[in-house]
Amino acid sequence: MQVLLGRTIDALKQLYKDQPQLFIGKKGGTDFEKIVYDTLKAQAMGTEFDGTIELIGGQKFPDIVVDKKYGIEVKSSKGAGWRTTGSSIAEGTRVEGVDEIYLLFVKLSKPVDFRYRLYQDCLSEAVVTHSPRYQVDMELKEGETLFDKIGIQYNELRQRDNPIQTVLNYYRQNMRPGESTWWISEEQDKASNFVLRTWDTLDKPEQHTLHLKAFCLFPEIFGQEKTKYNRFTLWLVSHNSVVNPHARDVFSAGGTQEVEYLGKVYSLPRICYQVYTMVAEIQETLKTMELEELAEFDCPYKGEADRWERWVEAVCSHAKKPGGFPLKNFLLNA
Repeated sequence: MQVLLGRTIDALKQLYKDQPQLFIGKKGGTDFEKIVYDTLKAQAMGTEFDGTIELIGGQKFPDIVVDKKYGIEVKSSKGAGWRTTGSSIAEGTRVEGVDEIYLLFVKLSKPVDFRYRLYQDCLSEAVVTHSPRYQVDMELKEGETLFDKIGIQYNELRQRDNPIQTVLNYYRQNMRPGESTWWISEEQDKASNFVLRTWDTLDKPEQHTLHLKAFCLFPEIFGQEKTKYNRFTLWLVSHNSVVNPHARDVFSAGGTQEVEYLGKVYSLPRICYQVYTMVAEIQETLKTMELEELAEFDCPYKGEADRWERWVEAVCSHAKKPGGFPLKNFLLNA
């Protein structure tokens, strides 16, 4: 098969020299499928693959099938490098019976060139368009594929019931502070709006619901770190399709507020005053949140029995008794 592909690459290079108009101005991989198909058929004449080459096309993966078991996926790029977005990680449209797939890459920037490579050997990362897809890098070094990073063979991953979840787990385990995955697990019963919205366009009830959930998911917002709103901001976008360039104002706008507790008056930062007035709602929200959602954000209070107590501990580890107010005592006795 690799001999046939090598001959096909040489033939494509010669075809470009003879008829460059066939390649210049083409829009993408689908434009080249027929060219590659015709070239493959010509190079297969007189070989064991003669008469076995099928152009699949459409939404199926891969684009071309040889001898019912080999596949060729055609990709192209007008950029200077050898990178592009590959096919879906889930491979739900994979042609049945195809065991070995090669990627044939057409680089349209000067100098125009052609390469082929075993599919799994050039998949460097996972990226998200409308669903998680592979990132193709035809210059990827041996041992640097996504599968090397995860520690799993390509064929093992693709045959799993939910390969996307395996990839998500890898990225979540290797996230740095302040990072979040864009894609939500398909196993979770969640949906995000197709259209991005800004915070100030939301109605008050939706703002309030997100406000409550933020308290539950991100106890670091009570701290002093400059990055304390990063995860909240990322969550708004990735899970709720909401953009808020002024995330801190949700919790800090309005300055301090005086409250009376156990016969003493305290001047509370706005965020602690919000908790003071919303504590019952926060309790109820935390109580009803799914374990999967809490686990996704690495909350140390996933258990149901002592969830509130553990949340209080997390909050107070960041808040450090604001303004002398006995926050922990207040929350535990709420």
